[in-house]
Amino acid sequence: MAEGKPDPSEEEIRTQQDEWQLTSSTWMGTGAWLPTKQSVLSATVSAPASDVYEAAKAVIGHLGRRNPFHAQPAEAGGGAMRGSFGSGWANMNATIVALEVRPRGGTRADLRIRAGAKEGLLNQHSSEKAVRRVRDALSEKLGGVEIAGEPTATDASATQAV
Repeated sequence: MAEGKPDPSEEEIRTQQDEWQLTSSTWMGTGAWLPTKQSVLSATVSAPASDVYEAAKAVIGHLGRRNPFHAQPAEAGGGAMRGSFGSGWANMNATIVALEVRPRGGTRADLRIRAGAKEGLLNQHSSEKAVRRVRDALSEKLGGVEIAGEPTATDASATQAV
């Protein structure tokens, strides 16, 4: 976290998750009735947190648009950011991606990649594909450092109206 800022409480985390669902359910307008599918990957990376954070910024900028208002660098080199890019069939489904990097000591960092996308009748697995694309591009940007694990998919909401 930022200097002088304590780790978020469980209530703050729930509030952030509620905001995530609200954001992902309204950003498509007519997609408010479609279910939001989310995928998460948590891994430990054998690289310094500052290197992972800088590589993540470059990857999100390369794959799509990085949201500068949601970038939160931390004092120890880690931080969090959000971005968006196309995923799913022919990369036509807009997907929001959030990354969090935390130092784990020495030359290791904890990485969490979360993606959310609206899915219609035919599931395109957009969030899973987005997490895999970010993971693979980040691994390549870090010089082949292995980022183990597969994304875990969840339904953010059944059908949620705004």
